[in-house]
Amino acid sequence: MNDKIRVNLDKIFFENLKNSLVNEIEDGWGIFWLKDEIKFAKIAHKRAEFYDNFKLNEDEILEARIFNKDKEIYLFRRFGELEAWLMDDENKEKEDDFLEETINLLGSNPTPLKDGFYKLEAESGSSFILPLDKEYKTVQIVRRNYLVISENSQVSYGDFRLVEIKGE
Repeated sequence: MNDKIRVNLDKIFFENLKNSLVNEIEDGWGIFWLKDEIKFAKIAHKRAEFYDNFKLNEDEILEARIFNKDKEIYLFRRFGELEAWLMDDENKEKEDDFLEETINLLGSNPTPLKDGFYKLEAESGSSFILPLDKEYKTVQIVRRNYLVISENSQVSYGDFRLVEIKGE
């Protein structure tokens, strides 16, 4: 297991959550599971940019993943308090201990909105507003699964992180 990439972040991180989301991730994406909705964000210059200047309320966050191709900050609630983990692939020693998969989001032909955001709607009625660099037919999330080998030589997933949001 890649245990050297998992580091508990300091509480100071949360004091800066409203102003400067992350010191570790300069540019990337964010997915925020809030009490009543899911919000996608573009991370640019260490700040979260939401569609229509949505203001993030720390008390509403149930879980969040802020990520780019090298790192992920995973926010989660434990005993009512937000905690965070940093997974950092930049300092990884070898490349062969993970497997990547592409997960298709429901819906196709995202509708352009403004400021690089698109609305993705599924036939079921669900919809998300996400940051994309251009128009695509479909949208995917790339997930990296970290492999572990047990004592009896069985391979399984030990952990995972999100890598990118992309389109085709």
